[in-house]
Amino acid sequence: MIASRLKEETKIEHAAVEKELMQIIRKIDSIEKYVSLLSIMYGYYASVERSVQPYLGPDNFPDFDARRKSKSILQDILYFSGTARPSLCLEIPVADSYSRALGMVYVMEGSTLGGKIIAGVIARQLNIPSDQGFSFFLSYKDKTQYMWESFKQHLEKTFDDREQEQVIDSARQTFNTLKTWICQHAEN
Repeated sequence: MIASRLKEETKIEHAAVEKELMQIIRKIDSIEKYVSLLSIMYGYYASVERSVQPYLGPDNFPDFDARRKSKSILQDILYFSGTARPSLCLEIPVADSYSRALGMVYVMEGSTLGGKIIAGVIARQLNIPSDQGFSFFLSYKDKTQYMWESFKQHLEKTFDDREQEQVIDSARQTFNTLKTWICQHAEN
C-alpha cells in the first residue's frame, strides 16, 4: 500500500515542516502575522497547483479542482488585509508525470488533517472567531476525513515500482522545499 509507505518514508521530512510551521503559529499574536503565514502558504500552494495541473485532471483525478487551496488562502488574506501580493515559490519539485504530481499533492492534502486544530489555535491567540478568515485551514469543514480517505484511494492506483519511487521521492522533495520556503519567509 503506497499510502502507508508514503507516511513511513516521509515522516522525517513531514516532522521538519510541522516543526517550522508550529514555531510560526505559536508566535501569531496579530492579524499581520497571520496574514504573513497565509502569504507563505499561498506562495507555495499556488506554485504547486500550477505545476501539477497538467498531470491531474477530471480524467485521472476528478476532484482536483475541489482540492485546490490557493484560492481559499487568497480569500483569507483579502478578508484580513484587503490586499494581497504574496510572492510565489519558484523552488518546487518538478512535476513531470502523474506519479510525481501525486507525490506533491500528498503533502498538500495531508496538511488538511490538522487544519481545524491550527485554526482553533490561531483564533484563540488572536481572540477572534474561527468562522471567518480560516477557509484555508478549514477547507473541507466536516468532510476532512472523507476527503483524505478519497485522496488515499487515488494513491492506490496501480503503480509499478518506478512510479511508486517517483511518488515517494516527489513527496520528500515537496516537504523539503516547503520547509526551505517557510524558513526563508518566517519572521524571527
